[in-house]
Amino acid sequence: MQKTATFSNEDTIWYEIEMLRYCYSFYASTGSGSEDQRNRYVHLECFLLHYRNLVACFSGKHHRQGDIDFSNVAEWSSRPVPSSDEVSAVMQSAATLDDEYYRDLSQFLAHVTSRRRDAKKWSVKIMNERMEGVIKLFSQSFPSTLRLCPDERASEVSLDSASTATFQVYPSPWSNG
Repeated sequence: MQKTATFSNEDTIWYEIEMLRYCYSFYASTGSGSEDQRNRYVHLECFLLHYRNLVACFSGKHHRQGDIDFSNVAEWSSRPVPSSDEVSAVMQSAATLDDEYYRDLSQFLAHVTSRRRDAKKWSVKIMNERMEGVIKLFSQSFPSTLRLCPDERASEVSLDSASTATFQVYPSPWSNG
């Protein structure tokens, strides 16, 4: 899959949302056979990774230079900046998720730690429902123009040149193009 050159900062966030939703959908619809179980683990980890990215983005609590998150919306937004009340609503909703999940997500996913040998139960359905509430707030200020699509040349792409996504960006009402 390939990224196009017209990917905006807002599209980057929507990409994370689309991947979170895809992984959740796949995870939720997969059975429990041995091959299915491996697929469930892969999609669970992907769901948790995109969840962690979105929690950090929306809460703005882990900002580092170059990050696209809600601690610095005015720096990255290509659209009119939402009101401080709208930004605060997103940040406050996400802060609860951050407080509850970010540390565990980081320890179980971002690093090889001794905690990973312990069984961790993730309430995926509840986590997803709560994140969808934050996404709804985000989408009020930043409606999506991103549409992920299959790479028609997938059979031509080698594993040595894989990227993270193929998508189409539709003209935004905020752009001149």
